[in-house]
Amino acid sequence: MILARWHASLVLPVLALAGDTLCIALALFGDLTRRYRMPYLFWWILWPAQIPLGIQAAVGVGLLARGAHPRTGYHIMYGGLIVLTLAALYGLRPGGALRRAPVKDEGAYRESRWMLLLCLFLAGLVGRAYMTGVLGR
Repeated sequence: MILARWHASLVLPVLALAGDTLCIALALFGDLTRRYRMPYLFWWILWPAQIPLGIQAAVGVGLLARGAHPRTGYHIMYGGLIVLTLAALYGLRPGGALRRAPVKDEGAYRESRWMLLLCLFLAGLVGRAYMTGVLGR
């Protein structure tokens, strides 16, 4: 089954983690230098870095549709948490709906810190999803 081999491949998570690591570095630099806004470069790296995750998700849904199941249900849970984290990142982008609701004072909102935390969480989820899929733990 070629879909199963492609879904278990290390290439796609490594590509996503490479982009996420670069975003973490940019957010950490922004937080250490007390910047409140992330540069546009951050957003231009963040979203293309998630394309491999979209491919992984599509292949995973295809495998589920064919009757294949992961070794543990946690694998699907981590995939769902990745989707929720990406939705939070999308909502907190400049002009996003989540950002407009709780952020009353843009000057006091430390975008770099929130992006650092969310990107770290996302990278951890990607690594953990891969480990539960491959090792079943």
